Amino acid sequence: EYMSAEEDNWQSIQQVMSDIKESTKGKNRVVFFIGTEKLFRKLICASITEGLQKGIAWLTEGTWRHEWWSKTDQSAPQHRQWLTEDVSHSQLKHAFAEFKQSWDEYDANAEVTRAALQKDYATDQKDALMSVEGSESYHDAHRKWHTVYRKILYDRGYYDIFFFDTKGDLIYSVYKESDYATNFKA
Repeated sequence: EYMSAEEDNWQSIQQVMSDIKESTKGKNRVVFFIGTEKLFRKLICASITEGLQKGIAWLTEGTWRHEWWSKTDQSAPQHRQWLTEDVSHSQLKHAFAEFKQSWDEYDANAEVTRAALQKDYATDQKDALMSVEGSESYHDAHRKWHTVYRKILYDRGYYDIFFFDTKGDLIYSVYKESDYATNFKA
């Protein structure tokens, strides 16, 4: 079956994920997406908002790029175990709560928050940027948790680690690329 969605049309992305959920109820699903990384990130958000509880993994440059169909991922069970452990312990809950609270407190206007945090953190230093100056509590949360999640990223060989809130804001990322501090529902 073929489905499509435009990466700049949030409703079409949500509809694709909703259609996948409805058409695969009670089945194991393997779905291949072709598109930009921006599209994949939005698909992950849409999978959450549409209730696809099992998650999505994607192939990108450096990950099975050539002849991916002939290879197997021996580390998948380990990744599942890590994720299960992460969500059952309090560390992730505390980190997310601190980032979310400090994001919400940064400024009453979400656009101001996004612009300020992009300016401060989305730099050429990427994951090496440990902290920035400022009295906002977001900077304290970043100083406290960034080294923890940067280490997890390197230890596990992840591409990045993202924290999204239910409004669709990317409130934390280890690498803080161009989509950091943007809203994926927009």
